[in-house]
Amino acid sequence: MLPEQISPAEGRSAHASAPWKGENAAEKLMHTYMEDVRPMFADASSDTWKTTVNLGRMDSGDAVNKVPREAEMKLDIRWSEDLPAEEVKGKLEETRGITVSSWFNDPMLDTDADNRYVQLLKESCRRSGFEPEVTRKNAASDMRHFSAAGIPAAVFGPEAYDPHEPSEHVVLDSMEDYISGLRRFIEALERAPDPV
Repeated sequence: MLPEQISPAEGRSAHASAPWKGENAAEKLMHTYMEDVRPMFADASSDTWKTTVNLGRMDSGDAVNKVPREAEMKLDIRWSEDLPAEEVKGKLEETRGITVSSWFNDPMLDTDADNRYVQLLKESCRRSGFEPEVTRKNAASDMRHFSAAGIPAAVFGPEAYDPHEPSEHVVLDSMEDYISGLRRFIEALERAPDPV
């Protein structure tokens, strides 16, 4: 779920005062991204489960007074069933001007909502006075490694909003409920342990 893909592009260097003598690799790469790569991914929103792409980093050139001969971009692609990882990779490799030079194919977190432990966690939360919401998110979690090993896992925490944004925050009033729900879950496991 966390592939990082590097896409180098090549141009021709020239002095910045005569850009027509060169071929700007950064401009070529941006054009390829906007015209060929970005349209592969449906516009996603918080209420959809779609494969997403983020152009997180782009590097080019070694001086501002030179037309850059080389450029590369790093994409963070979070896939779902609508556009699986291998299909994304295949489409990128077919794209003119793109070379996939690294690819990390991490698994998605995939735990059945009817799983015994998920149900026990939900019941523990209810007994603590709140109703947990089981959802699917585009975000990644290290829990995906447990899921890949066949170990049921869930991302569970206090009410929080806007990860990695300036307004990122946790609702402090939700901490007591979270701690109470987690405590009841652990106590329930101690009373009725069951091998995973």
